[in-house]
Amino acid sequence: MTNSPAWAVRLDAARASAGAALRLVPGIEACEAGGHVWLRGPEGGEELALALRRLPGADRYEVLPGGALRVPGKRVPAGALPAGPWVAAADWAAAEPQAGALPAELTQRVKARVEPAAEERPANLLRVPLAAFAAWAESAPAVRLRGLAFAASEDEALVRGEPPPPLPGRAYAEAGGIAVPCGRALVPAAGAAAWRERLGLAEGDLALFDDDGTFERIPAAAFVRASRSAARATGGHA
Repeated sequence: MTNSPAWAVRLDAARASAGAALRLVPGIEACEAGGHVWLRGPEGGEELALALRRLPGADRYEVLPGGALRVPGKRVPAGALPAGPWVAAADWAAAEPQAGALPAELTQRVKARVEPAAEERPANLLRVPLAAFAAWAESAPAVRLRGLAFAASEDEALVRGEPPPPLPGRAYAEAGGIAVPCGRALVPAAGAAAWRERLGLAEGDLALFDDDGTFERIPAAAFVRASRSAARATGGHA
């Protein structure tokens, strides 16, 4: 890391996938040590501070000169950063099987049917090639990107928000974290809250159904706010 880190967080290894949401932030590094995943990085704005506070079960620290750690608001140091090796968070996330990839954690068959809908709802999710989304985001007005978020795999992006980008892809309608292809409906029509409970979705998670009744569970941490820099970093553009 060119500049000395200003902060660090420690996550249990079981919750490491939540840290993958920060893989697009420049300058963040990751290290696995003692059954934990550590992240460290330079000073950031309010958006980064909020993202760090949202990491589930994370221990947050200020990094002092020499690598000593201090809990925010305390005066006495509380240990030190692990020696490493430290790697770029983007490289670490790419190697982690649960690092916010799309498809995310699990695809499973449930006793559900996806059938033609009596009334089509407007699209607010779009699954598109990642390169196409990155190219569109590069020239899209900032106000157009402001209401969107996306999760990405190596070659696909799932863009969340309304209206979605004007790109060819698979369009979905989401309500309450339950998404079905546009023109389709989930049967039985138990309502989003009942389906969330049945599927065991955590707060902010998304269940993305296919025509055959299978679904992909996309964790909330997989989504990042859409911006030119985020799309450029994910899409591999210079």
